[in-house]
Amino acid sequence: MENGVLSFWYLPLWLLPLLPVLTRSILMFRHRRLVSERLCEDELDRQAHRGVILSLSGFSFTAVIALVLLNSTTQLSLELPIYYVLWSFAASLAALNTQSYKSTMWQDQMSTALYEITTLSLVLTLALLIVSRGSFTTCLKSILVAIVLLPWLFDHAIRLGLKARYLQRLETRSAETREEVKHDGSGQKG
Repeated sequence: MENGVLSFWYLPLWLLPLLPVLTRSILMFRHRRLVSERLCEDELDRQAHRGVILSLSGFSFTAVIALVLLNSTTQLSLELPIYYVLWSFAASLAALNTQSYKSTMWQDQMSTALYEITTLSLVLTLALLIVSRGSFTTCLKSILVAIVLLPWLFDHAIRLGLKARYLQRLETRSAETREEVKHDGSGQKG
């Protein structure tokens, strides 16, 4: 390993691919009453999800091979980008497998988090390769990294917000249904 790549200060960079697991876990904790709910047929849609994930899996596999080969022939430090594409490949395979048997809300969110690890890791790889390219000015590097990272961050925030609103509506409907049953039950006794 390169000097300092394993140092304490790099720990956030090593943990960054797990950001979607953290955000999805918080979302599921906030709506923990629904995590074991079964998904409807529209939510399952396994084949559509598997097609997208499968293409990312192949792309990640190719990127791993390319970066490993490039690492042996270049002066660039590619350990962290290789780590990210390995995360991308492993997470895409795990997401692909999870799509096969998902049936509950928590399995769907786990699969979504794994898919988001895949895409985030690819984006982080690209950002690191841009930063490590010596011929770019600092200003250009910053602009290019922002162009790469911001779409992923916006998409992630939008997806989380939409899912949170959807889960909130489900909880509200569930509470209203429980309240109706409670009132109907008490009316029959009296």
